[in-house]
Amino acid sequence: MTDSPFDTWPTAQDLLGPDLAAHESTTDTPWVRMIAAMTATGSATVDGTSGSLGNDVDSELLLAVRAWSDAVVVTAATVTQEGYGPVEPTDTRPNPPALAIVTRSLDISPDCPAISDATTPTLVVCPGADVSEPKLRDKAQALGDAGAVVLTAEPGPAGIVNALQSRGMRKLSLEGGPSLYSQFVAAGLVDEFYLTMDPTVTAAVPTPLVKDPDANSDARSGGASASAVPNEAFDLTGVHPCPDSVVFLHYVRRR
Repeated sequence: MTDSPFDTWPTAQDLLGPDLAAHESTTDTPWVRMIAAMTATGSATVDGTSGSLGNDVDSELLLAVRAWSDAVVVTAATVTQEGYGPVEPTDTRPNPPALAIVTRSLDISPDCPAISDATTPTLVVCPGADVSEPKLRDKAQALGDAGAVVLTAEPGPAGIVNALQSRGMRKLSLEGGPSLYSQFVAAGLVDEFYLTMDPTVTAAVPTPLVKDPDANSDARSGGASASAVPNEAFDLTGVHPCPDSVVFLHYVRRR
């Protein structure tokens, strides 16, 4: 009698999968890996955060994707709500990828650990914003004084990607939140998608994993709404169930 696949714990390398040869040989082409977790009923959060979703293997996968990355892209709201720190150095990566915090309003505290404790200076990316405006100038100065690098970008997800690519960052991991996910999906800029399915079943879906951001969202960067763009097809390239009923799915955008 053979062992059930549910009896075996996958490794982070199992979940990560191989780098795509076409991407690795095209040095000027950005590549975006989106990584997310959600409940079995489709919510990206439980009790307001994603911290309880997944398991230790999920944490290892996150670190593996970060180790591959040149920059980790996340919204200011997610940094605040999830209590983000900086990307930590490791033995194999003493100079870790930069954390790239997306915000048009610059409403992120210069004293937050994601900025003040960073080994690699944190980037604050402002798509479609003029940081020389009086209401933003002082905030930008305070962030710079704390060690962050404030970058302006053209509106939309492509503007974010281009601003990072101009600094030599082409391998990007996208950690959320849902408004930023939706913009990158709508713009057709997600190349790979790692989805952790947590067995939690919620009575409601307070935070859909991907949603059409409203016009007042700080994460909204002037791109097209998700509802205005045709859906894209992805190919399933990996399925890894765990003994604790967490399931890892890996998708690659169909070319």
